Amino acid sequence: MLRHCPRWLFLSLLAATACGREAPPVAGPSATTNAAVAASTGAASATGGSATGVPTVLTHCLSAAEIDGRLPLQWKLRHPLSVIKVAPDDVLNLRSGPGPHNRVVAKLAHDQRGIVASGKVCEIKGGLWLAVNAGGEQGWANAKFLMPTTKPKNKTVAYQQLLAGSYPTAAALMAAITKAKQATAPDPEVVYRVKLLGTYRASGTMTALFHQCCYADDALAGEQVWLTLKENNGRWRLDKAREVLLCPRGSNGKQCF
Repeated sequence: MLRHCPRWLFLSLLAATACGREAPPVAGPSATTNAAVAASTGAASATGGSATGVPTVLTHCLSAAEIDGRLPLQWKLRHPLSVIKVAPDDVLNLRSGPGPHNRVVAKLAHDQRGIVASGKVCEIKGGLWLAVNAGGEQGWANAKFLMPTTKPKNKTVAYQQLLAGSYPTAAALMAAITKAKQATAPDPEVVYRVKLLGTYRASGTMTALFHQCCYADDALAGEQVWLTLKENNGRWRLDKAREVLLCPRGSNGKQCF
């Protein structure tokens, strides 16, 4: 027997439902993509939570054609990667799937090198995640903390010349680096900036990690510098320095491509 539908209800719901009858669902590309991600990584899909209880997160994994259209991303997939822009007392988490909602499977040191991307890339809330192998550990890492670099180089003498004397704080030391680097910049139009990423103290010694940029050459995304400082009567003096170059296009170990 047919149900009786009020005329106003029939007209207002004609495009979607009529008297309790559901319109057929339409599967969009994001739902399909996320279902594949959930099956392969344990991450949640756009259509609901995963069986592991992970919260629902919209995830889109890039196709080969989409990757081809992103040059910086292509370069990361072709060359060994290093952890960058992570404080010396912190780690980069390697996770079971793309996104911070997935469980941590390993912790990568703030200066770990030799990380290899598998080629799988997923995008979550505008951020890219890479499937990687790091020293035998496999998982997903946030791409913004990974980049090809040169091998660490001892720069103690060069920085001792830049930073003669002692300084009351790490902030004062950072200001001195900025001033000295800007004075020696090869291109006067380059605005040199120094950012303190973090410090680590232990018994009269402090390790300070800086990111220095920027250059007119887009093959170089700046330098990452570790300074080991020694304290004497409340003031800090440079003891050791090492440096790597950040190379978006890749590196042969000694220089950026």
